[in-house]
Amino acid sequence: MSTLKALAIAATLIATIIPVKADAASGIGFFLPPAEFDKPYPGELTIQRVATERDVQDVCPSINFKAHSKRGPATACSSVNKDRSRCYIVIVSDRILKALGTSYAFALKHELGHCNGWAGDHKGGKLVPMETRVAMPTLPASTKYLPEYPPVVCIAPDWKPEPCDSRKPFWPEPNVVLLPTITVTQSK
Repeated sequence: MSTLKALAIAATLIATIIPVKADAASGIGFFLPPAEFDKPYPGELTIQRVATERDVQDVCPSINFKAHSKRGPATACSSVNKDRSRCYIVIVSDRILKALGTSYAFALKHELGHCNGWAGDHKGGKLVPMETRVAMPTLPASTKYLPEYPPVVCIAPDWKPEPCDSRKPFWPEPNVVLLPTITVTQSK
């Protein structure tokens, strides 16, 4: 394996959010970064939200989520370049985070720690219950937000994007399946 490829894989692996047992009371927790890495990220930051844990795995293919699966879900990942001037963060939807009892601010704080140099082994991190509330981290003014993956877009008749929430399927009865008619003839 080339050194560059090994560095790329290592940088991505550094960035996983790994829930583990926090304490007997709450059962599951996350690591918050140590103070030296718990600070605003000074570089170019890009954030992308995804719909499901599977999407996190798809967007971050070089992370071995199976190795972490016994310890919790794939809720986020990040990748930072070698000189730490650019960082890309992927975080699952608020719906999934809420179902797990955590928040966007918590996942973002964890991943920003990786952007700032905190290693993937989470050494020095503070293990806290998942439901711990944290303040929204300060983000660079230049932070870029990519569209949700996979993108969901509804287009109005005037070709402008609009929310898809009020859309109804175009088929009248969702439980009706129309099958083609097949004629079977018997030859003698």
